[in-house]
Amino acid sequence: MVTYQPGRLKSTSIECIAMTDTDSDLGSLRRAADTVHSRCAAIYATVAEDGSALRTDVERYFEQDRGVLVLRVESMGGGGGVAVCCICTRPEHVARFHEDRVEKLATDLEKVIHTAAGADVRLDVTLDDGDLELAELELCGA
Repeated sequence: MVTYQPGRLKSTSIECIAMTDTDSDLGSLRRAADTVHSRCAAIYATVAEDGSALRTDVERYFEQDRGVLVLRVESMGGGGGVAVCCICTRPEHVARFHEDRVEKLATDLEKVIHTAAGADVRLDVTLDDGDLELAELELCGA
């Protein structure tokens, strides 16, 4: 199994190791990394694509399951990921992001992608703490 996260590659099985004498282990691993990177880039592009079913499902997750408004979904370019920008309209929305943190958010989005696209993925999710603090201040009237 090879999992791809932008900037990181992990190999956890023999599948990446060359099976012939003419192929190097490094060459096999590079091809595997290229394949995984291409697949991830395709998934990210689909999430960022206007009108795609996967984008709709991701937006639905944020809006219906988390109760926030999706302002925009945009590609971070070069197969490096997708940014989902949301608007929290109540303090409890911000509190929930703080409580759940990135692990729960990643797990939830992995399930959304698996259900919509049939792809088993592992996501590396980042929350912008500065934006969360700003939203919290604005919602509390400070």
